[in-house]
Amino acid sequence: MCEHSYYGGQCTTFTVSDPDIDGPFLSSPQFPNDETSSVIVNSGPGTTPTPPPTGVIRLCDTIDFQGTCEDFNSDDPDLSNNTIGENTASSVVVPSGTSVIICSDPNYGGNCIQFTTSEPNFTILVNFNDVASSLRFLPVCSDGIDNEGDGFTDYPNDPECVDANGTDEGPPPPPPPQPTSLFGPECSDGLDNDNDGDTDFPDDTDCVDSFDDNEGLGIGM
Repeated sequence: MCEHSYYGGQCTTFTVSDPDIDGPFLSSPQFPNDETSSVIVNSGPGTTPTPPPTGVIRLCDTIDFQGTCEDFNSDDPDLSNNTIGENTASSVVVPSGTSVIICSDPNYGGNCIQFTTSEPNFTILVNFNDVASSLRFLPVCSDGIDNEGDGFTDYPNDPECVDANGTDEGPPPPPPPQPTSLFGPECSDGLDNDNDGDTDFPDDTDCVDSFDDNEGLGIGM
């Protein structure tokens, strides 16, 4: 349960019912009354909470995305003045299509690790638990991800990227055309669809490629 939207600010994990969250009860620490703005429901350790939107990462001071968590949507060279603080992070939620570098020193120095997926336990990483002091997001055109799924990754491989700092790899490719033949596209269905004596790509010169669904008009048409 967190005091800010998107699971930010002071967060407290409840494993038992609490009839009065304004004061301590059983094992639950004190939590401010009338300040709750978001809640994560987990089935237990190791469960990934609902991820933040693409382009937003969530840093938590306890493994399995528990404890105090804070969301970030831009670079932060010094975590010491944030809710989560520096030298406390033990897990991170990274939504699909997002890439972030977390560093052990301020101003993106020291030991830095790139994350493109969530990591529930920093203790399995060499000398990286409770050391995060800064973080920065990688531009879409240099994040190592084929963001729009067209088979091309980053600059200069993706023609939609103007340079390595580009923030848009372009729209996703259109879906392949649906074949009109039960056997697949005309240019790879094993049939001489236009009766010109040539069957499929590359033998039929009217076929642009094997996915083309038109062998042409045929003889006398």
